[in-house]
Amino acid sequence: MLRSTFSRIALAAVAMAAFSAPDARAELQIQISVNGGAFQNFSGGSGTTVNPATITINGVNFSISGSTNQPLGTMPSQISQSNLVINGGASGATFSSIVIQVTSTGFTVPTGNNLQFSSSLSGSYGAGVSSASNQTFQSFVNLANALFGTGQTGGAQNFGLPSVSGTTALANTLNSLVNVSATPFSMTNTFTLSNISIGSGAQLQLTGTTTLSSVPEPATIISALVGLPILGAWRLRRRQTKATV
Repeated sequence: MLRSTFSRIALAAVAMAAFSAPDARAELQIQISVNGGAFQNFSGGSGTTVNPATITINGVNFSISGSTNQPLGTMPSQISQSNLVINGGASGATFSSIVIQVTSTGFTVPTGNNLQFSSSLSGSYGAGVSSASNQTFQSFVNLANALFGTGQTGGAQNFGLPSVSGTTALANTLNSLVNVSATPFSMTNTFTLSNISIGSGAQLQLTGTTTLSSVPEPATIISALVGLPILGAWRLRRRQTKATV
């Protein structure tokens, strides 16, 4: 009787833990909001890529694709807005805001303190694309494994889009340290574009990548450096011995 009671309590505890734990399924999604409107969502489901999602808003064409290395469980953990292209089409348009986010859940590695968190943007734009406002890119780690969850971040990365006559490249990388104490977790990155004009036939291309990786302990690095000369000397002595024989 007592054993049966303990068994029921144990089963109940396991069920409660499973119910309250974050969903471990890996999922990849992209969403876009224009001029403060509702988000439109594009899902990759449990796959590792969202094929280019193409939509037209106010005559301007948006092509967005994303990727993740989950649920592969490989390191470093990474998500990317691998190809964001905004083309002015035949007429062009001006937008007060464009928010584009990529999110992926189900990351299980790496964990620990002082992990390297890298947030990188790159791209290019040409004549016909301009804004007098700052644009931002930002990456997040969310320990609750939430889709589009915020949380730990290195901060916002600002970049400008002044008027140009030719093609101008964009590049900005921000490295910071974060702590991951729970799994699974999610990562999200966000482009926020403000007061931007996309002229007829003009094009803006952006790529945003978020990477989380372990930083080697100083002792590990020192051990490796110390071991290299010893290994070299051992190999040299082995060759000399073979030559003598």
